[in-house]
Amino acid sequence: MTVPWKVARNVRKLKTRAIARLKQATAAREPLQRSTTHYTGKRLDERIGRKAGNVESILIQIVGEVSQQECDNCLKNNGPWTKYVRFLDIDRTVTACGNCQWNGQAERCNFYQLSLVAEHP
Repeated sequence: MTVPWKVARNVRKLKTRAIARLKQATAAREPLQRSTTHYTGKRLDERIGRKAGNVESILIQIVGEVSQQECDNCLKNNGPWTKYVRFLDIDRTVTACGNCQWNGQAERCNFYQLSLVAEHP
């Protein structure tokens, strides 16, 4: 999977372990925005490209698993995505749902856990 956003990279290396892990996964769906989010085309691309957390968020939506149990923030319609999607990996590199990961707010997710692997800058 291609990760075109510059914010996701430090020169040629991916910026976070989470982006690297998500990039290796197989795409499962197109990300769908909530009806209250009106970003399309270039504007959506700009919003995603502002923060590494936003890149992680959209990748979670693309490769993660749709869950029936939503976190409290998703139940309040926080975040840009319609579906509650989580990416489950053994190292807990990524634990928050895609909506909570948006703007780097992973800690607000009920299912957030600290990674088992230390992040190296």
